[in-house]
Amino acid sequence: MKKSSYLTRLSRAARWQLPAEEAAEVIADYRELLFCKGETDAQLVQELGTPWQAVKLAGAPKKYRGWLAAFSLLALFPVVMTIWLFAREHHSPAAACLAVLGALFSLIWFQAGPKPRARQKKLFLFLGAQVLFLLLAAGVFFSLLWLVSHQKAVPLPPGTMGQTVTWGFRSAGLFSALLALWGLAGARMENRAWRSLYVMGLTVLALCLLALSCLHSMNLDTSAPQWWLPYLLQGGVTGLLGALLTGAALC
Repeated sequence: MKKSSYLTRLSRAARWQLPAEEAAEVIADYRELLFCKGETDAQLVQELGTPWQAVKLAGAPKKYRGWLAAFSLLALFPVVMTIWLFAREHHSPAAACLAVLGALFSLIWFQAGPKPRARQKKLFLFLGAQVLFLLLAAGVFFSLLWLVSHQKAVPLPPGTMGQTVTWGFRSAGLFSALLALWGLAGARMENRAWRSLYVMGLTVLALCLLALSCLHSMNLDTSAPQWWLPYLLQGGVTGLLGALLTGAALC
């Protein structure tokens, strides 16, 4: 393994295992060690061990275990909500609560992390795409409400239409869960602004579950006046809280 490749892998391991300041110190120390010595690549690698082992020896095991516990808890929120996407019961009220709790926990946990840099084009590009995706999901959801309410004819049979819409929301929710997990990793290895992707991913997941609960409800009486109002209120509150918490996560 070349010295440059070794340092790249060590940098990733350090930013995952260690807090930001400690990781920067370890990376700087090993950069100096690798490029200031006259030993060959093979000799240095043999002396230092693998990048993961080198960082592990330099770090604090208790802090790393604390991070793994926090990551496991934060990752549990989108995982549980993803399971609900494919379950008989979609638990939309509980999903909205999980989204808010996960967002608040991520804000608190990563608040001590590095502040976002002035220019992060990739982050804001993906964030903007996720916001547009949220708007699209909301548009499809309320179009679905209108369709059920007015019982308009559609070019597909009812069963096919239902399966198409169901898998559309499931796919959107799965994509949002993956984006949320990516945001967690970015918040640890880059800076705290990445938690905004986690918050937005949870928000879209909760809205997808709300749409599925409406679509699959056995107690939905569309003849009742304003039957759609509870869904509208829950979706509006979830979306608004998600947008506000996403803005807070960017700070």
